[in-house]
Amino acid sequence: FEQTMVNAATKFPGVIRKGTAAFKELEDAALKAGATTEFTATQAAQALDFLAMAGFGPQAAISALPGVVDLATVSALGLGRATDIASDALGAYGLMTDDVDKLAINLSRVNDVLATTATSSNTTVTQLFEAMKKAAPLATLAGSNIETVSALIGTMADAGTKSEKAGTAATNKFLNLAAPASNAVSNTPPTLP
Repeated sequence: FEQTMVNAATKFPGVIRKGTAAFKELEDAALKAGATTEFTATQAAQALDFLAMAGFGPQAAISALPGVVDLATVSALGLGRATDIASDALGAYGLMTDDVDKLAINLSRVNDVLATTATSSNTTVTQLFEAMKKAAPLATLAGSNIETVSALIGTMADAGTKSEKAGTAATNKFLNLAAPASNAVSNTPPTLP
């Protein structure tokens, strides 16, 4: 636990070392999660480490920890993996921000979308994220949001198209929407290599 906390602390912005007030706050958050959830304090420290790597500040990471604990519980994933998926999804959809309050809102939104889609369609959070990784850049560029892409991927999963195949199919849908009208008329939609 102590080593994981030290590793996490070094990744946050600023100087956070054992014995500082910021370190104590992070440590207390991990210990609380370990005492009040099905995860251990060490697993909570690993989640803080992933949040630090994703660019969260210490206060934002402390605020985010309960939400990623909930996502991990719903998705039956390890806490570190759930945190990694949620923070990567934030980045994929351009939802990272330096505003701690807005970041907490955005992460809650991502957690809710991932959990809702995984529990209401024939996919897992891991499969959903594999699809999102492929589809998110073009979908975001096209002005789509995480909710729309997630619903599309969930619908495809219900029909048996999952994970990277669903991501490629979703990406092609967004390419088709952006294609010139001549491609639509000639029935030659652009595709990814």
